[in-house]
Amino acid sequence: MRRLFFWPLLLLFIAACMLWTFFFRPVKSSIYRAIPADVTFLSTHQDLAGRWDDFRANPLAQSLFHTLGVSSGEIDALSADPNFRETLRRLASDELVLGYVPEFGFSRDPAWIFVSWIGRQDVLLRWILGSGKISECELLGRKSGWNMWSVVSPGLSNAQFTQFAVGEGVLIGCISKDPRGIRFVLDAYDGRMPSVSGNPGFADQMVEWRHSENPDKGWYRREGESVPGLLYELKNVDSHGFEGSLVWDTALAGDNSVGATGRFPTLNRLFGDLPVALLMMNSEPLVEWLPRNTDSVWMHAVRELLAADVHKTAVAGLFTDDYSGRYMGIKLPGLVLAVQADGHDAARQTILGLLDVLNAKHQLGLIAREAVADNHVVYMIESTSQNLYSKLSYRERIACTYLDGWLLVSSNYDTLQKLLSRYAGKSSPDDRTPVWAVGVGDTNSAGYGWIDLMKGGKSIRLALSAYSFRLALKESRGESEQRRERIGTAKAWIDALAPLKVCSLRLNTAEGETRLHFSMGDRPPTTGDQ
Repeated sequence: MRRLFFWPLLLLFIAACMLWTFFFRPVKSSIYRAIPADVTFLSTHQDLAGRWDDFRANPLAQSLFHTLGVSSGEIDALSADPNFRETLRRLASDELVLGYVPEFGFSRDPAWIFVSWIGRQDVLLRWILGSGKISECELLGRKSGWNMWSVVSPGLSNAQFTQFAVGEGVLIGCISKDPRGIRFVLDAYDGRMPSVSGNPGFADQMVEWRHSENPDKGWYRREGESVPGLLYELKNVDSHGFEGSLVWDTALAGDNSVGATGRFPTLNRLFGDLPVALLMMNSEPLVEWLPRNTDSVWMHAVRELLAADVHKTAVAGLFTDDYSGRYMGIKLPGLVLAVQADGHDAARQTILGLLDVLNAKHQLGLIAREAVADNHVVYMIESTSQNLYSKLSYRERIACTYLDGWLLVSSNYDTLQKLLSRYAGKSSPDDRTPVWAVGVGDTNSAGYGWIDLMKGGKSIRLALSAYSFRLALKESRGESEQRRERIGTAKAWIDALAPLKVCSLRLNTAEGETRLHFSMGDRPPTTGDQ
């Protein structure tokens, strides 16, 4: 009788194993279960394997590879390797999720979590790993039915552990300083620790993401916040550059349309193709964004200047080379802020009122001395107090003037004087649109920005280097070292972005949210709402 039941049960068991192995379909959304709930940055990417050639040819990606010590030749050789292509196809042909956790595991150090949907290929990958054919992978043990593996390679830092596990249609892993990191990730996946998939509103977000045509998207939130404060999307990532958008759920204040650049022929004629960076916005949202209580004199000055009439357009331009300025003898880019003004008298009253406010708050003893430059009245801002600003030469000091509907405030007299000379030498505006204005077109964006990443980045990098050197000479305290570390990070990003050549920005607000669309590279930006 026992034999009569044994064989049917054995066949049923084998059939169940075959059914589980080859026909069981895990739920794809389960990949988010492995991301811990306290993740601050979450990013999802579709079909990286199919887009690899475009991705590796992107100038920013190549710069990042170079930063990691990997040359373009090495990337090309790796991409030509059939084994690499096959591995990439198996591991990154569907959805890949990345998460950054600022305090992870027992060590409470930052960690990166990665999860890739590999479907039925998890069975084959487990068999390959179990056969020992991949010498770079070392078995760590077993937890809750999962084999845990560690990647051992001479090219990896000894301070970081790269660990992973495979099963249920997913490859789960982490890069952390905790040697037990993969156990925490599996605990999140199995529900023994909080996961991001259990956060309120996460299901609605997944529905919205699945309807998005952009293959790369994600969000960022500050530590301690329950909902993301910033969303991002990328598209058209290729050798020419990429496009994308940042979205946050706060609408801009007031009437925010800066209009077409044709409204500003004076600035077109004054600036021409000279700026290496330019920002154009309505004053009202800028006033809301700038801090009200600040110890920075210059931040306070800009806020008060824009608050004088919040219904005007403000344009800031950054100038280098012959139109640069100097500070304590160090050559720095010149900054010119242009704010719409109702005549010369109104502009003069705005300047005098601003000086009164700054003197009352900071006791700077600022006065406006009138001078003439190219038949224009220029107000030289001087100081009667014994401070660092009073030691600057007159060409290094702030200068202001009124020009055909605009109040111009320059970070130094030299830049303003050279621009006025150029303006006076032009009998009429240029017929063509300046290069910085091409991306604006005739749209009514809430704001617009343009940056020459190569030329402007070089000048900004030199200025940061000079400032860093000054900090090093001035003091050796921890605060100075932290500032220099941040400067070093900024210079690294400048170097990475420089090969993209140009960046254009457009700001739009509607239905309670603000969207910043950006385009980096040498392709024309996409028109219309993004």
